[in-house]
Order: sequence, then C-alpha cells, then structure tokens
Amino acid sequence: MNAGYLFAGDAMDYWEADDIKDGDSDEDIFSSTARIRYKF
Repeated sequence: MNAGYLFAGDAMDYWEADDIKDGDSDEDIFSSTARIRYKF
C-alpha cells in the first residue's frame, strides 16, 4: 500500500498555460495505490 501527498504551493504555476496565468494550478495532490500479488 502506498500513499503520497504533494504540497504544490506556487511552484506549479510555472507550468500553467501562458494565456491562463490565474494562479489556480497550485492545487495539492493526494494519491494512493494498493496491489495484491498472488504467486503460485
């Protein structure tokens, strides 16, 4: 099981489209994954 959280802050505004520089791309991201592996 994995979990991660990205505190983006203003760093993500660098990749925002030039015509839409409104500062809304700095949303924080949460991601989680899980895997079960069967081996016979």
